[in-house]
Amino acid sequence: MNAHAQIGSLEAIGLQQGALVTAGTMIGLIGKSGSATGPHIHFWSNQGVSGNFQFSLSVATSAELLNPSFENGIDPSPWARIGPCNYLVYNDSTSAQQGSRYLAANRNNDPTCSSIYQDVTYMPTLGENYRLAIWVRSATGATRDGMLALWAFGGQNQNTSIPFSVSGSQWHCIETSLSIQRTDVTALRAQIYLDSLDA
Repeated sequence: MNAHAQIGSLEAIGLQQGALVTAGTMIGLIGKSGSATGPHIHFWSNQGVSGNFQFSLSVATSAELLNPSFENGIDPSPWARIGPCNYLVYNDSTSAQQGSRYLAANRNNDPTCSSIYQDVTYMPTLGENYRLAIWVRSATGATRDGMLALWAFGGQNQNTSIPFSVSGSQWHCIETSLSIQRTDVTALRAQIYLDSLDA
């Protein structure tokens, strides 16, 4: 199995890179980094990630996504996932569509993994238009299917979506837009559905 994990904010590391880890193995001591106010840990796991995604969102300044193109480091936060999807940020300017990083994701053949998303708390004005564009490619060249969606949450949710199918190693731009039709919107969501079960 092609699998690896990354751990951040450790005070001390108890293993060498590439070490086999089993249940109960001490991997390090929890620490704190940056502006953290207490001990914490970051953990990323990857098992054969094969679908590569790079995101950018163009909206009003006050509703911009955080870390839209994953240039903030290896932690994809605040992007989240629904279900046990594998996702990992790679630092490789020769493979990235722009910049030096991109997010690779797959469903690992688990039907409960459905999507990757980010919510932005924002109260737009009626009639405002929002555009979401992502660059997508298949790392293996095999056909990968998915859907790009932009949501407006409030009393009654509103959304727009566009299905996509990509193959080959070239990056493809997928875009959708949403015009706000309600006055009770309190948040926006950018969401990428991973339809291919093995991708």
